[in-house]
Parts: sequence; C-alpha cells; structure tokens
Amino acid sequence: MRRPCYQRSARELFEPSLRADAARVLQRGERLTDDARLEAYAIGVRGALYEQEERYEEALVLTRRALFKAQSVDANEQTYRWEWQLARLHDAMGDLAAADA
Repeated sequence: MRRPCYQRSARELFEPSLRADAARVLQRGERLTDDARLEAYAIGVRGALYEQEERYEEALVLTRRALFKAQSVDANEQTYRWEWQLARLHDAMGDLAAADA
C-alpha cells in the first residue's frame, strides 16, 4: 500500500534527475538574490538534497555555509534547522562526538 504524498520523503517523490535539477536551480538562486535569509535557505536546502543522495561531505560544507549565513542575519528558525541538519550529517558520517555538540 502506498503512503499518502505528505508522508513520503523527497527521495521517494523525486527522480534523481529532478533532484539534480532542483540542486541547480537552488545554486543559481543563491547567486541571484540579495536577500541573505533566502540565500541561506537555498544553500541549506541544497545541502539537504545532497544529504539525501548521501553526498555527505558536500552536504556538510553547504550546511555550514547556510548556518553561518543564517546566524549572520539572526534567522533563528533557520539556525535551528541547519544545526539539526549538521547533527544528522555528522551522525551519518560516524562522527558521534560532533553530532552531539
């Protein structure tokens, strides 16, 4: 039995080519915006896409960039999200000490 759409992960919903297209759009959006909050969000979401593809090193770099950008504009709702994403990435990479930090 198939789960409702809202219960499926992005991995289940999107073909790999669509995720790659989304990553390219987000990357382009990072360069085109003057809004630091929007830029932080685009960077972080691209990191989340890479996380789903198990491209952990790249996801880690992007997530750190997103976190720094979000902190620089006091985007607390994003700061929380990117810290959580960092912890998941560290956990997936086997760095439990960093995941707990």
